Amino acid sequence: ILIMIVVASFRVACCNDLPKKMEDLDLTKLKTGDIIGVGYTHPFGWFVKAWSGSVWSHTGIIWEDPITNEICVLEAAMY
Repeated sequence: ILIMIVVASFRVACCNDLPKKMEDLDLTKLKTGDIIGVGYTHPFGWFVKAWSGSVWSHTGIIWEDPITNEICVLEAAMY
């Protein structure tokens, strides 16, 4: 387990797939079906990111509630 943690730490330190330009999401431009990358600092999210070599731990899909027009991100994660 210790070896896996050391290797994962090295991979996290070396991955550099951050977007070239950082900006906030404009919620008015999101629509149902849009797919976004999601990354969390939770230990399980960190572990997934480490072994995938990416800053993103998983993806989410945008859904707009037709009644309230509220924007939601639907995602599946066990953490």
